[in-house]
Amino acid sequence: MNCKAEGSGWGPRFIPSLVLLLSATALTGVAQPPPPAVQGDDQRYGIRLNLRLYPQDTPKAALQSLLTAVEKKQYAYIVAHLLDPATVDARLDERHILFLDRAEKELRQEQLHRDSTGFPAQRRLPSDPEDWKDLVRRRAREHAFRELVQQVQQRLEAEPHTLRSFTKILTGGQFAETASGVQATHPEVLEGALYFRQMGTRWFIENRREELPSPPAGSKPASPKDKDQE
Repeated sequence: MNCKAEGSGWGPRFIPSLVLLLSATALTGVAQPPPPAVQGDDQRYGIRLNLRLYPQDTPKAALQSLLTAVEKKQYAYIVAHLLDPATVDARLDERHILFLDRAEKELRQEQLHRDSTGFPAQRRLPSDPEDWKDLVRRRAREHAFRELVQQVQQRLEAEPHTLRSFTKILTGGQFAETASGVQATHPEVLEGALYFRQMGTRWFIENRREELPSPPAGSKPASPKDKDQE
């Protein structure tokens, strides 16, 4: 779909959201992965859930928790617990393959170290081939997770106007129910909307984006410099 206005210089506009980092093809209207079961005591990728500090009982609370986590530089918590877990897991399923060789080399070295230092048998790495493959996959996913956390951090630090857009939506935006969850918008945030979906008692930020109608012909789009001066 091409919404570019003739002669206006405007093209499709998307909210400059960290969630778009996870999948370049996650567009509004594209079927999303089914949500996994989410337990209240989940620990994902070594990060323990903290609903006292980062509540998720409403979409607004989830967005506030994201901003709090950014302020505290807890980017790993954002990826592990605040973004849509189905999308994060799918991203790691895709990316961990690139780390399999590295993970196996690391584990082989650890195995040699344990064998040479007389580790008790119960603390040695598995010898069963299937258990070994599973251990390598888990280590590779840990590497993919750290890569994703770093990418999210770099994206947010490079685009401060993203956080200003999130703050505007939080403090003065409209949160409207949709067929699949909640859509949050603000009249001054022209790049798009944020989407949330509920899993159990918690709300998560979805990996979705929408293309907005083009502004009237002759309108001047805001440059990244203009946004940074808001």
